[in-house]
Amino acid sequence: MLAQTDTDEKLARQFYEQQEYDKAADLFEKLYSKNPSAYYTDYFDCLLKLKEYKDAEKITKKQIRKDPSRLYLYVDLGTVYELMDEPQKAEKEYERAISNLTADPDQVIMLATSFMNSQKSDLVVKTYMHGRKLLREIYPFNFELAEVYEKKGDYPAMISEYLGALDLGDAYLQQVQNSLQDFIVDDPENKKSELLRTQLLKKVQSNPDRVLYAEMLIWLYLQEKDFGAAFFQSKALDKRLKQDGSRIMSLAQVAAANRNYDVAVKCYQYIVSKGTESYFYSYARMELLQVMNKKILESAYTRQDILELEKLYQSTLADLGKSAAVATVIKGLANLEAFYLNKTDQAIERLQELLNMPQLPQKMAGQVKLELGDIYLFSGERWEATLLYSQVEKAFHEDLLGQEAKFRNARLSYFTGDFEWAQGQLTVLKASTSKLIANDALELSLLITDNTGLDSNMVPMMIYARADLLHYQNQDSLALVTLDSITSQFPSHPLADNIIYKKAQIYKKRGDEKRSMELYTKLLDEHGEDILGDDALFALAELEEIYMKDIEKAKQHYQEILTKYPGSLYTVEARKRFRALRGDKLN
Repeated sequence: MLAQTDTDEKLARQFYEQQEYDKAADLFEKLYSKNPSAYYTDYFDCLLKLKEYKDAEKITKKQIRKDPSRLYLYVDLGTVYELMDEPQKAEKEYERAISNLTADPDQVIMLATSFMNSQKSDLVVKTYMHGRKLLREIYPFNFELAEVYEKKGDYPAMISEYLGALDLGDAYLQQVQNSLQDFIVDDPENKKSELLRTQLLKKVQSNPDRVLYAEMLIWLYLQEKDFGAAFFQSKALDKRLKQDGSRIMSLAQVAAANRNYDVAVKCYQYIVSKGTESYFYSYARMELLQVMNKKILESAYTRQDILELEKLYQSTLADLGKSAAVATVIKGLANLEAFYLNKTDQAIERLQELLNMPQLPQKMAGQVKLELGDIYLFSGERWEATLLYSQVEKAFHEDLLGQEAKFRNARLSYFTGDFEWAQGQLTVLKASTSKLIANDALELSLLITDNTGLDSNMVPMMIYARADLLHYQNQDSLALVTLDSITSQFPSHPLADNIIYKKAQIYKKRGDEKRSMELYTKLLDEHGEDILGDDALFALAELEEIYMKDIEKAKQHYQEILTKYPGSLYTVEARKRFRALRGDKLN
């Protein structure tokens, strides 16, 4: 008997899928007569397909008599009446279904789902609203109603339901944020965000004691990358609740990561203004320096800007005292003195003093030695530089710090024309677990390989490496002259694209972004298909985004990287920046 039932069911479903509804109905009728509960829905569907509405009405009424608590049956009966063009009867059945609801959440959701499957969103809302009356103290169906309103396009009502869910308790905050995050991501004109912001501001004003609404408003500002508004709201909340500033510290880190250095500076200054008793005081002072350093050095800075930054470093050290605890500050000041203020002797002395400080962590000592090696290389003392790099490489052989030291030693050999030894080190580094080190090694290795073949004239490459070293040593005018000498002596040399790229980097460093962009554009026009094409395009997009504030052009060029250079090392970052400029929410 069971075997026959299985055979009939499989055959019936096959007929149904093949749209042979008459044959399917015959088999489902047979199965329904033996087990009405199991095969009612299948048989009912076949009858509707065949427009056998009277039979459909008959079996539905029969099922209702057997179990009137199955409220979806009233929806089925109403559907039949609609198809029979009897709307009043249909409406009566729908109302019966809703009025028969009990204080059972599952029953409410099941009936609402039936109405939703019948595309009757107004009745879905009515079902949940009636269920809310019955179950208000238990569960008011905010999330379910919000989804219905979203499908209806009634966004104000949707937002109201999500915010109403917060009245259920703080535990729902993350769920509400996750739901609204998907909603506001697809919002190119920010209309949805504006609706949410309006309702949140009203909630904050009318419920000043509910911190949750203020938290939601800060969260929204962060989604919109409106860090200034987020800071204003966070500061107000921090003061009102007399908190320790941890919220402001987190905001500072997010703002800095998004290159909004002005807001990050305000955040750290606010923490510092709390006084030395603040738990985050020392950390905020040091992080303020890091942000100010990036803000100035990543812009078209003046010498006065550098001098002001130096004063900030010195005042911070005077305040916090010279110790291993502020090693990052000391190291940062030494970098500024050596590379931007022509005080290499003072910078070297400062770092050597730091290395002799007690309780300096071993890893920090390695980082200080790398910085010291860089300064020696900058000042032309390459033997001192390679000695320090080698010490770090040996001490941290199994660590990424050791790999970084190995790369700097390889770069030093390249600068001085020892291409064979440099290439040997770079071959090892290309397998580094650090993507940054591996990419740098690959880039330098390709430069050497492409321009030092067996039949190549080594002179142009030697001159180029010398120009690269001059650029590193801030002798930019001499570096430009050296690069031009290659072009005049070897006009058709393969280094042509590298020369343009290096000159573009130099002009950017000098604050001449316009000339830099012209050179990147020239490289793309003349050598866009060569190995530096994606590098030039990414650099051009970055200049447009950060310095020129031409968001549309930046978006266009980031997108071009994805289409023209799909295998580029920049694709991940280009996609991330394109989406950020477009307004997408990044995870």
